[in-house]
Amino acid sequence: MACINEYQDLRQKDSFGRVVEQAKTGDTAAFQRLYGFYVRRLLSFAHRMLNNRTEAEEVVQEAFILVFRKIGTLKENDKFESWVFRVTRNLIYLRYRRRPSQLVSLETDEELKEELEALEEPQASPEEKLLAMEKHKAARRAILSLPEKMREAFLLSVFQNFPYQQIAEITGKSVAAVKSDIHRARMLVREHIRSY
Repeated sequence: MACINEYQDLRQKDSFGRVVEQAKTGDTAAFQRLYGFYVRRLLSFAHRMLNNRTEAEEVVQEAFILVFRKIGTLKENDKFESWVFRVTRNLIYLRYRRRPSQLVSLETDEELKEELEALEEPQASPEEKLLAMEKHKAARRAILSLPEKMREAFLLSVFQNFPYQQIAEITGKSVAAVKSDIHRARMLVREHIRSY
């Protein structure tokens, strides 16, 4: 909720376009405001795509360096959000190309901690806690098993709450292709969880 309020605050007080314009002229305070708003969202997206916290942090850092250097080339200030996600997406795909094939870990320390905390919920019975944890793991496995391009659209829709048009701008696909990818991803995730 704080993220939404922060976004509305940025839009209302300073006019988002003006903050972007200030960043384009080299105003580091304006760029820091943009960084402060987007860093967590980009990190979340990159982490879910790469399934590696360290790599996600590196990608987001590289993305902001690129954005800082190239922000002057952005033509429409209102497209900043789509642009910064597209830069991050492109860097993620560069990582995929460089990566050797490897087994994908389904658990990070952070996720394990969350699951252990869920087990400590006093309201649920031990069976309910275990079942919830297993369903959570099945959902993560299902998302990780999606083809990369489909997973990307699904994550942008479900975890970033982007509208189809914005996902199309980020991914370079048509709105119809985005809708199709998200629909198929939802069906595959549901099927995977049901088979659990």
